[in-house]
Amino acid sequence: MKDDLADVRPKTIYWVSGQSILTEGQPFDTCDLKAVLDFCALHTEICIDTETSGLNFISDKLILISIGNQNIQFVIDVATVNIMPLKEFLESDEKTFILANASFDYKFLRQQGIKLNRVYDVMLAEMVLNCGKREDRFGLADMTQNLLGVYMNKSVRSSFTLGNFQVQPHHIIYAAQDVKHLIPIMNLQKIKAKENDLESVVLLENRAVLAFGDIEFNGLRMDTQSWIKLAEKAKKDIQAKKKDLDKIIETEPIFKEFLLDAIQLDMFISEKELLSDVFFYRRSNISWSSPIQVLKVFKKVIPELSSVNATELEAYEKKYTIIEKYIAYKAQNKLATSYGVPFLSHLYADNKVHTSFRQILKTGRVSSSNPNMQQIPADNAYRNCFVPDHPDWVFVSADYASQELALIMHASQDPVWIEALKNEEDLHSVCAELVFGEEWENAAEHNCDYYQPLFDTSDVTEELQFQTESVAIAKRKCDCKRHKELRTAVKTINFGLAYGMGPNKLADRLSITQDAASKLIQKYFTVFPKIKESLERSATFGRNHGYIQTLSPWKRKRWFPGWKGSYTDQEYMASVERESKNTVIQGAGADMTKLALCMIRKFLNENPSPVQLVMTVHDQIDTICHKDIAVWWKDKLVEIMEQAAKFTVTSGLLKSEGNISNVWEK
Repeated sequence: MKDDLADVRPKTIYWVSGQSILTEGQPFDTCDLKAVLDFCALHTEICIDTETSGLNFISDKLILISIGNQNIQFVIDVATVNIMPLKEFLESDEKTFILANASFDYKFLRQQGIKLNRVYDVMLAEMVLNCGKREDRFGLADMTQNLLGVYMNKSVRSSFTLGNFQVQPHHIIYAAQDVKHLIPIMNLQKIKAKENDLESVVLLENRAVLAFGDIEFNGLRMDTQSWIKLAEKAKKDIQAKKKDLDKIIETEPIFKEFLLDAIQLDMFISEKELLSDVFFYRRSNISWSSPIQVLKVFKKVIPELSSVNATELEAYEKKYTIIEKYIAYKAQNKLATSYGVPFLSHLYADNKVHTSFRQILKTGRVSSSNPNMQQIPADNAYRNCFVPDHPDWVFVSADYASQELALIMHASQDPVWIEALKNEEDLHSVCAELVFGEEWENAAEHNCDYYQPLFDTSDVTEELQFQTESVAIAKRKCDCKRHKELRTAVKTINFGLAYGMGPNKLADRLSITQDAASKLIQKYFTVFPKIKESLERSATFGRNHGYIQTLSPWKRKRWFPGWKGSYTDQEYMASVERESKNTVIQGAGADMTKLALCMIRKFLNENPSPVQLVMTVHDQIDTICHKDIAVWWKDKLVEIMEQAAKFTVTSGLLKSEGNISNVWEK
């Protein structure tokens, strides 16, 4: 069937179904599935879209599949037509399927036993091309309006979710429109991507979307009983932390106005809280969940305090016990509310969590929702509640060893960092030694691991050791008390400066004065001038251009919409400089992990094995597989991730570490 079919017959929409609902005057005709197969055989770029009874690919149904291009569209009635003859075409590596929000359609197709392998998602491409400019309005209707000047009425969509839904002529027309405009949008995007040197990023995202789709489809199975036990424990921990706060109110004279007097205590005697199965009565009348009441308490010790948000309190955490206890209470409360029993509402009918990824944030990193698995507590107690699908399967995971530090090293080409990573030394300790010099040396305790000889020197005479200028030392992380403090200070700088951290933030983190923090940063940059140059280079680029790029080879762009050149507001320009430093590192890490996901998926497709992608959190990629191949797959997973890393950190110094476990672990 040729595209000029519409020139012979006036109708370009074709209804493929076992039931006819033609009515006079409707702009569509009927055909069989063979016409669709002929179309697929003839074309290499094919548009595809689905209509479903809801958003849940486990319990909702696939109703219609639309296939076509800007000239001809086929709408297939899945209820009456066997779509499996399409499987060979849809899974072809020779054809590109153009979609809008490919992840959604892909999961419903996978439920039918069909896996796509080459897609172009106009929604993802639009996100790449407008990264930073806006965070929403990437729907198909928005794109047709903005790029083509075509208005699409999407109100029909809601009717597909009705319980008594029956396909009507206007549904067929609506479904056809969803594929009609995809190629014109794609063509405009490709021009813009070429102009902005973003073709490789668009390609990366379009390959990665199928890996993310596999993760969403496969999901993570949950041991609900273990989760409920954790939730119950978290509740008790909240009460314990509230009791700690109450004790301060009861014992510190400065807070006496917040105590109940004898009459009030008698009136409120019925207010009881459970801690370790024991009831107790509160003398404090403070509701620790009320920011207004808590602020009144804290103003007793910090009159200038304006709020109790985490950012403002962080500066006082180590100065006041009550604030330290409150921050701990808030963290525990968030843990209990976000990851308590209500979390189980996210379980699908298959007793799994199937998160939804937002694939492109401003930096290029990923977020997830329903539920947010990117912020699942790092504490393995929570992660361990997720288990493999089968008793004979295990988790095989891998992540990058100090990915951010390796990216800073690569961007700056700092010789000290390069040598430390090359020799597998503890980078933070090496930096601390250079920054603090004699203070570090004098802080070494007996048998300090940092100063242990790199090689066995038992056979070397004292005279020879004395004559040797120096004995190579291991430079490993040690347990010396003062070394830990100095290492923490430098570690905070190592990570923080790459994200725009200044003296104020460093002072808060280390509980030192701003003057001391400024001097420490200055000393740090004296020791590591190339890192300073690299960060300033990123900040200057963002300030001068109004956008920033990630590292080669991807060079993903993030625009700063408030940038107006030399007329830019000073405060906004400062944020541009901070975020430019941030984006280079975070974005490069995201690009690398996405490439690794693409390569893993490609390997699994070419080498069918009992392995499934089930999660990714930042630079960690998690799979499950049969235990008999776990060791082989762990080595292969690490190998693939290190191959992906070399595209950015070309020295090969960024390594991956693998792990095998019976439950999900960090």
